[in-house]
Formats: sequence, C-alpha cells, structure tokens
Amino acid sequence: MTPKTTLKSLISSTKTCLQRPASQAAIRWLLASTLILATFTAGLFLYGRWYDTWTGYGQSSFSANEYCNVAVIRVYGDITGYAEDTEYLSSSADDVVARIREAEAAPNILGMLLVVGSAGGYPAASQSISTAINKSPLWSMAYVRDQALSGGYLIASAADTITASPFADIGSIGITMSYLDQTRMNEKEGYTYVNLSSGAYKDAGSPDKELTAAERALFERDIEAAHEAFVDLVAANREMSREEVATLADGSSMNAKLALEKGLIDQIATDDVWQENWFAEMFQLPAEEVVLCE
Repeated sequence: MTPKTTLKSLISSTKTCLQRPASQAAIRWLLASTLILATFTAGLFLYGRWYDTWTGYGQSSFSANEYCNVAVIRVYGDITGYAEDTEYLSSSADDVVARIREAEAAPNILGMLLVVGSAGGYPAASQSISTAINKSPLWSMAYVRDQALSGGYLIASAADTITASPFADIGSIGITMSYLDQTRMNEKEGYTYVNLSSGAYKDAGSPDKELTAAERALFERDIEAAHEAFVDLVAANREMSREEVATLADGSSMNAKLALEKGLIDQIATDDVWQENWFAEMFQLPAEEVVLCE
C-alpha cells in the first residue's frame, strides 16, 4: 500500500467517525418521533372509541342494549314510498326497510317483531317492505293490534307468523283508485276545464273532467293486474293456494276470529306470552331469555 492510499484511507475513516454521532442522533430523533406519533394515534383512537360508546354515536339502536335479541319495528298509518313530513301518521318504505337492515346488522338480534297498525297505502311501498321481511335471515313475527288492511296486511303476511288482537281488523285484499268527480261542482262555481295534454290519456283520472269509457277501461285493466299481483304475493307469503286467497280477495276485511279460520293469521293473542314463547322456540332459548328491543 502506498503512502497516498494510506492517507486516503485514514481521511475516510476519520470522516466516518466524525459523522457517526450525528447519524445516531438522527436515528434516535426519528425513533422518538415515531413513538410519540404512535402513542398519540393510539390515544386518539381509544378516546374516539370511548366517546362513541359513551354518546352512542354510530351504534345501532338495537345493539345499544346487548341483552335484547328481538328488534321491535313499527309500521303505523299510511304506507308511503319515502319519508314525508306530514301531519298524519305514516310509515315510509325507506325507513322501515332501513330498520330491518339495522336489525340484521346487529350481532345480538335474532328476530324481529313487526307491530302493524295500518290500513294500507302505496302498493309498491308495501311490496318493498314485504320483500325485505321475506328475504331477511331473522325470525319474524307480525303483531296486529288494531288493523292490518290492504298494504298493511301484505306487509304482515310476509312474516313467519302473524298474531293479532281479538279485536283486530284483517284483510281488505284488493286495489282501489276511486276518486271524487268535481265536474258538477266546477260547473256550479263557473270553472271551465281546459285540456292541454300531449296524449289522449295524459289527463285521464283528473277530477276536473268526466271519465270516458276508454279511460275507465284503461284504469280497470291496471287495477286488475295489480289485484292479481297482490293475490299472488299473499298466497306465496302465507303458503296458501292462489284459489284460497282469490276467494278472500274481495276487498272486505274480517275480524281476527274469522281471519284465523280462513288462514290469514296464525294466532289470536291477548298478551305477550305467545310472542315470547314463539321466539323462544325459534331461538331454542328459555322464554325468559327473550328480550324485546323497544
């Protein structure tokens, strides 16, 4: 090794020795910063979990009480498609289906009790709720305190079993599009109806004009199609023959005793014992362990 090479090696070693403390300090600073950041992140996460638990934020209303296992879902008033800010009692398909999905997502929920008190509403909205119940993996019971009519009964029929108060009104399987004809009142008041429609049937059904024979035939065609679909759905939900349901589908309602005889409900209940016993049998649990999530 030449003196020149030896000198270069010595200078290189000296530089390395001089730089080593600085590198070690940088590494220590990086490790300390990482530890502080990790500690802060973990603390923030734990605080967030504690805050969410304390406030109930992001929790299902059904999972807030981990000791209950039957979700209570109420379907009251007119059945509508969307949430509406109205002065009268109503249940929207969007809200009810969302509650069913919420119950399905809660780990403690094994079944749902649908408390139905409705005289019906929009057919499509009623069918949406019925389908959600039918396809749910949860055990389902419909309880009718006062009435389950038309679309309200379609919803109840989708449950695994139906119980009703002895004073409940059941059925009314049918479709209606009836309305008030205001033409005579308009004539008396001096109003004249001006037709400005692009098609022959665009203003069909307007209460301010008389219904023509062709328009009536059009509506009756649609009513019949909807009626047939209604009968098919109830027959499938209740595991009855189509002929059995068609015989009952005259638009009339019946008391709970007759509804039980005709197969439209499964039980007349005067208290909650039947509900608890049925869910206990389905869950394979003691009746005292069946707890409703109100």
